[in-house]
Amino acid sequence: MKMHRVLVLLLVYSAGLGLSPLESDRVLFEGDYRLKDGEWEKSFVLGPKHQANGFYLNVEGIEEFAVLVNGVEATQVRSGKTPRTRIRTVELTDCNYLLKTGVNRIELVTPEQDKDFWVRVWVSDRAWYLSSFHAHTTYSDGRYSVHDLLQMVLSEGGRFYAITDHDTLGQCYDTAFHQVGNLQPIRGEEWTTDSGHANVLGLEGSQTVAHGPILQMIDDGTYRGGLVQINHPCDLDIGWDRYPILDPGIDAIEIFNSVTWFPPGDRMDSDAAAVAWWHELLAEGKTIAGVGNPDYHGVLPLEGVLKSCTRVFSHAAHIDTILKCLKLGRGMVCDAPDDTRLYLYADTNSNGSWDLVMGEHFRIPSGSRTVKFRLEVESADWTDVVYIFDKTGEIFSHILWTGGDYEHEWTRSFSSQECDFMRLELKAELGLDYEMCSNPIYVNHPDYETGPTEFVTAGIGWPDTLYVGQEDTLHILLRNTQGYSPYRFGLKAACDTGLFDITGWQTSGNGIGEIEHQASVEGYEMVEWRGGYTWQNRLSVGTTFDFWLTVKPKRTGRHPILFRSWADDRLFLVEEDPNSGSPGPENKYWYQRSVTVEALTGVAEQEQTLLRTLIQSVRPEPACDFTRILVQMGKHDRAARLQVFDRAGRRVQRFALSHLAPGMHSINWDLRGETGRQLGPGIYFIRLETRNRSEVKRLTIVR
Repeated sequence: MKMHRVLVLLLVYSAGLGLSPLESDRVLFEGDYRLKDGEWEKSFVLGPKHQANGFYLNVEGIEEFAVLVNGVEATQVRSGKTPRTRIRTVELTDCNYLLKTGVNRIELVTPEQDKDFWVRVWVSDRAWYLSSFHAHTTYSDGRYSVHDLLQMVLSEGGRFYAITDHDTLGQCYDTAFHQVGNLQPIRGEEWTTDSGHANVLGLEGSQTVAHGPILQMIDDGTYRGGLVQINHPCDLDIGWDRYPILDPGIDAIEIFNSVTWFPPGDRMDSDAAAVAWWHELLAEGKTIAGVGNPDYHGVLPLEGVLKSCTRVFSHAAHIDTILKCLKLGRGMVCDAPDDTRLYLYADTNSNGSWDLVMGEHFRIPSGSRTVKFRLEVESADWTDVVYIFDKTGEIFSHILWTGGDYEHEWTRSFSSQECDFMRLELKAELGLDYEMCSNPIYVNHPDYETGPTEFVTAGIGWPDTLYVGQEDTLHILLRNTQGYSPYRFGLKAACDTGLFDITGWQTSGNGIGEIEHQASVEGYEMVEWRGGYTWQNRLSVGTTFDFWLTVKPKRTGRHPILFRSWADDRLFLVEEDPNSGSPGPENKYWYQRSVTVEALTGVAEQEQTLLRTLIQSVRPEPACDFTRILVQMGKHDRAARLQVFDRAGRRVQRFALSHLAPGMHSINWDLRGETGRQLGPGIYFIRLETRNRSEVKRLTIVR
């Protein structure tokens, strides 16, 4: 038989993994077929745009078989010891590298000879990844090296593993800290304070999060692109000191923590208390992910590198995507890596297909809606108990006396005014100990918890009138008015290419970031400034960033200029200002501020000459020993200010203008600062501010 003639590339016992494809999955084929001499094969076509992150097979009517993909044995399926459902589900995701664009062939080889059966094969843009987000090495109080720990995780089938030594990132610079086979390590640290422990996952930079007030530590971790996870919040001596308060900026709660902390009875109570607290937060309308981790040290009995763990449902095998899906709660929390599995689905549009899984949201704009849910338990142990919870608590339970597989479907009506959820639990030994928890499917919940970042974006002191063909500078301000500095933020301005030319731009404030100029996007010329952790720019509460845009009008009339701001935490967009208002390019909302543009001729030109205060020129530029600033003073600008700033936004010099009469004036500057010392080489900004407008000229000093 073919089973003996092929190279066995992967040989595992393959349990079911989700009995039904999701609405977004692509079924390659399904139907009734017949074995011939214990063998069957079928070809199918996979197009170049068909993502095959997840690869699955359903079989009904055959109990034991081998699966071959394009002539290579992918897996063997054997009979289980406990009762199974009539449909066997086989996960082939780890073998999707065997697939190719074009014609593919799948084969079944079984000891059963001539028999009718049913089969379905599908691919998905999402797959389940066995992961853990809390473990230690010899860089803190763990027993094993980075190399040995990763090898152990790889041998148990782990795909993503965060090494989070206490108050250090040294392990992330170990020569063994790299991908091993399919296993990818994740950067992280566990901050360890008297107020509690937390992991910061995906942290940028080499410095640890400095100890201080908890809210400041959360801000530091968020600012550096880290996902903040509370560890063992309800343990007796090392719990979260702020429990039962959920601080803003927390991304996940460790509801399962393995047997590291003894005696085992305390650990069981700690998990139960953590799950109970998590449920209370969900019932309050919070959207917060539950996660399970081993907290592995390798120094106590019964530890395992993946006991506990989290199976993450992700559309890419990429660390950032895994962390994003973890934050969204796209996963199941497991007591052990090779144990029972628990799934939750919803059909929210009554079309007979499952469109949501755990961690996902749906909203009801008005009225009410009836939603169908489904739970699946696979390979349960004897006397396991499955539970369904909504915000009121337990609403259903079932004892699996003989273990095995179990399915249950139910419907529930929700109104647009309700904030609710559905989640699952599985407990062993008639409900005495946790085996699994699903994250919820949310109903009318906020998207997710994030640290407060709120922007004010405004145009400041714009001139009442602009003139065709004459440059003018517009001042736009960006300020963060709440709590946490985002990892990255930006300010963007746009002008209709038929109405304006953008001829210059400058920035000052909390450092200088990256500027991108696009000459034409959907009929607009755009300039975007981007700052954040990458450039060591922080936008903490109260910090202001100033942006100057120089424009030259082309036509008379009343014309709009658009601007907006945004921020992210590396994984998510957390702020957009405005989030409603005037639609504009890039399918975004923009602030729209209109300015009057007039023709500059005759009397208007003479009046403009007398009324406007501006910098005519800065020469020479670059400068070595001196430069001359030519300033035109208007009739009503005796309070105008002329100041010089360095790249960090610090003022280094200022010049008095109040004694100057209307007209042209030359200010000779020897390139010394306010202290009288010569300024060092670099880029500086000369800013002129009046009651109605401001402008900036750049000066480069060379020595």
